[in-house]
Amino acid sequence: MGPKFSKYTYQNAELIKHLDPLVREIFFEFMLRLAMRGIYVRFTSGTRTVEEQDYLYSKGRSRNGRIVTNADDHNSYHTWGLAVDVAVLWRIGPITFKALWAPHLYTEIGYLARELGLQQPIAGDLPHVQYSGGVSIKGLKAGKTPPKPKFIPWDRPTVVDRVVERITSKGIIPFV
Repeated sequence: MGPKFSKYTYQNAELIKHLDPLVREIFFEFMLRLAMRGIYVRFTSGTRTVEEQDYLYSKGRSRNGRIVTNADDHNSYHTWGLAVDVAVLWRIGPITFKALWAPHLYTEIGYLARELGLQQPIAGDLPHVQYSGGVSIKGLKAGKTPPKPKFIPWDRPTVVDRVVERITSKGIIPFV
């Protein structure tokens, strides 16, 4: 099985571009590793404003719907630009994808995340992946900065290098 990129690859890279500069490279590597493992994904959320986080927090509380997060405003790694939410995709046509709830694939995603020093820390929220570098939300609020992530990039097959070249040539990810 070769690398699997979806029509969302460029959107994923664009979302990564808006994360905290400290974690852009590690999340880009995470995206590439998912593709090299043959897992189609879409990053559905990255950095959120305080207003966006509060809006999500109000679901199932002061607004209709089910509760989707237990973190309000600055109590989410999303508002610090240190987290993404990942949706596993199932290919149903040449360019058509549908979200797929596949716990075994989220387990694989968690494995790849941990390999890089990322975390899937919230029980029951397998799509959530974050980098804390050991710094809690309380520490972030106090002005602490996580250490720069350290990882060794995987060797990339030529097809992956071509995708990386296309992403950088569009100016989406200039740091690769």
